[in-house]
Amino acid sequence: KTLGNLGDTYNWENAQTYCEDQIGTSGTYGGHSDWRLPNAKELYGITKLDAGIGAPYIDTTYFPNTQSSTYWSSTTIPINTDYALYVRFNNGDVNSSSKANSTYVRCVRGQ
Repeated sequence: KTLGNLGDTYNWENAQTYCEDQIGTSGTYGGHSDWRLPNAKELYGITKLDAGIGAPYIDTTYFPNTQSSTYWSSTTIPINTDYALYVRFNNGDVNSSSKANSTYVRCVRGQ
């Protein structure tokens, strides 16, 4: 995220579109066009659960402008496909929410 879109949130469907179409295949960001919404394991994998750093629980050197809030993953809940998992960077929690709700997005690249 840049300072220009720091406050932008998206519902789950628009989060997918933002990563894959807006900055991905139809455009480029940082010279790359293979951006996508990360799955829950990938997104949780960038949390830094260290009481010494405080929220947001992420390495802000590599991930500047991260909000102490929830970020969508691409992982849909199998028993209720109207819900998807998110990671909360203010406490490292992984939980689910209705895909209709809006929250932040952190796009990733590659397979």
